[in-house]
Amino acid sequence: MNFTQAMLVLRLLVGGVSSLCAGFVAAWIARRNGTAVKMLAGLSLVAFIPVHYMLWERFPVWYHLIFLLSLVVLTMLGAAIRTFGAHFRSEIVSGPGGKQILANDPSGNPIELFEPADA
Repeated sequence: MNFTQAMLVLRLLVGGVSSLCAGFVAAWIARRNGTAVKMLAGLSLVAFIPVHYMLWERFPVWYHLIFLLSLVVLTMLGAAIRTFGAHFRSEIVSGPGGKQILANDPSGNPIELFEPADA
């Protein structure tokens, strides 16, 4: 399959969002432990280098470089957003109706995030 330039850019965007989310969740689970997030970023890079080596001829060089470099940078950025940018008032609370967590918006107002239980 031949990818157009637009398809390659969209693939990079999906990978970038995934890396941001992975860093955010890793920082959340590890309670802001920087070592765990660095290990995730490093392991992601180590896991994807052989894949990109096998696919080297199918994609342009710029695609490989952007993808591999963004893995580490965006994973660490996602962790930084969790550590410095998002302030949660509590941990996730689970109940019979679903799960919820309280966060603050930039002005300090509370925001409730709620996920209903499966019926």
